[in-house]
Amino acid sequence: MPLFPLESFKGAHHTDWNLTMAATVLVMAPVILVFFFVQKAFVEGVTLTGVKG
Repeated sequence: MPLFPLESFKGAHHTDWNLTMAATVLVMAPVILVFFFVQKAFVEGVTLTGVKG
């Protein structure tokens, strides 16, 4: 069993790029959605930790 599941779409002489990209989108979608909903809090936290000049 491969260490990283996306490696399972790669063979010795062939890579299923369509399945690899589909799996990548499925893995990234929840992260992007969470960031979209907490973006305001994230930006506020970054600006509060800024260094005063």
